[in-house]
Amino acid sequence: MLFKLSYTIRRLDLRGDQSLDISLPNSDEIRLIYRPPSNEEREIGHKSYNAFLDVIGDFKPTKNSLPIFAAMLEGPLCQTSCHPLVFT
Repeated sequence: MLFKLSYTIRRLDLRGDQSLDISLPNSDEIRLIYRPPSNEEREIGHKSYNAFLDVIGDFKPTKNSLPIFAAMLEGPLCQTSCHPLVFT
């Protein structure tokens, strides 16, 4: 299951369109992606000198937490927009 947090890093001016993708040492589960705002994000007011940081974690839910995520998918907010969970 993927989890994503996004932050704005003020006054971190990343030039160009390339991002910096970092995997944390000794972890295949957590990635940090520093990136400049996309053209669409700039069009709605994001400044080019404020970078974004996306933190992505890939974790399997525990046996105790799985019912919570299943209930979230069955809830009224997910009836049209969520995809079913697939666990291997």
